[in-house]
Amino acid sequence: MKAVIKSYHSPDIEDLEAFYPELPDDFEFLLQLLVGPNTESWGESFDVTVCTPKALLRRYNKDDVIIGRHHLIVFEYDFKRIMGKIEKFLMRCDADTWHEVALKVGELGHWEFEDYRL
Repeated sequence: MKAVIKSYHSPDIEDLEAFYPELPDDFEFLLQLLVGPNTESWGESFDVTVCTPKALLRRYNKDDVIIGRHHLIVFEYDFKRIMGKIEKFLMRCDADTWHEVALKVGELGHWEFEDYRL
């Protein structure tokens, strides 16, 4: 079983394909992916923060140490390249069960059913 994108959107950007940030090297937004098994029509939500290094510097102090989980760090906005990278990542997310696949996809984006109590 493999993971595939069923749909995507951003609550921050109305048209992801036509969007161009005011500051091309300093932006961040939430990208919500509906991802499911290639054998089914349904999907589950995974949230990814797409951001630039400058946006991270605005949010954090230089002496902070952060773990970049659920972040996709880019140097400029190119939606086709962003989606291409995500699709390439998902091609490596395969397993015998959806739960195992979803845990792998969860390395990219926060899975709606992820259990932080582990």
